[in-house]
Amino acid sequence: MTRAPGLPALYNAPIILWVEDPLVRDYLGAAWEDPAIRFLISGGNSRIAPVVESARQEGHRHVFGLVDRDFRRSNRDRWGKMDSDLRVFVPTAHEVENYLLDPDALADCSLNTGKRTRAEIEGRLKTRYEELSCWTACRSVLAALRRKFFDGFPPHPGPPAIPTLQAAQRYIIESPWMQSLPTTVQDTLSAPAVRIRLEQAHQEALQQMFTNEWRWGISGKELLRDIRDWVYRGGGGTSAERDSNLARSVAEWQVRNSTAPPEVSELHRALRTRVELPV
Repeated sequence: MTRAPGLPALYNAPIILWVEDPLVRDYLGAAWEDPAIRFLISGGNSRIAPVVESARQEGHRHVFGLVDRDFRRSNRDRWGKMDSDLRVFVPTAHEVENYLLDPDALADCSLNTGKRTRAEIEGRLKTRYEELSCWTACRSVLAALRRKFFDGFPPHPGPPAIPTLQAAQRYIIESPWMQSLPTTVQDTLSAPAVRIRLEQAHQEALQQMFTNEWRWGISGKELLRDIRDWVYRGGGGTSAERDSNLARSVAEWQVRNSTAPPEVSELHRALRTRVELPV
């Protein structure tokens, strides 16, 4: 029976980057062309932080993670600060698929077998973006409500702090989070309050259509799924394989034309700098 490799064998590259799926590996691998980086696939967003933390506790300081931002806060402002022990990177793009929503690259890449023009591609992307704007607003508001209600949630206390059940009750009931909960619920979850949040989020999404921001703020997966087989016709393979093929083709075009999104290059520099490799 073949045994799974141990951590020393798994982590025997200068830089290890845990990512969510093969598309991320294949896009960044083609964009960076860096043999010093080994990509490992976690199979899900929630698995990356724990596996990176476990590796760090075992002394593997060259192990990092990259997760989709989705609707969380980006930490890009910390990427270049070498005094911060940043382990998991969160980009400003909603997810890595957003880097592929590049009309120029999609039109001129080798896999535009549908012969779509730049204008046709941008028009279809924006039409689909507008169709998804209410869905995006709903997701944005749900994410904001989750942060509002659970930021400040009482942390687990240390054992000496809770000697009795009465002390446990006081710890929970008297916590600032619990004390503010009735007001938070009343002010936040009324129908008018929710409607205002949705209208604001929807308006922001529509306004982004008139700037380049539309490419970064929505679920890139949904837009890519709509356009992939329209641009990349034929070729066979599974859906995941076709995603990866198109991702590599777009990345290669961006590299040749020096048009990769700035934060893609910025992340590459940050990784190499943190393990003291030349950039």
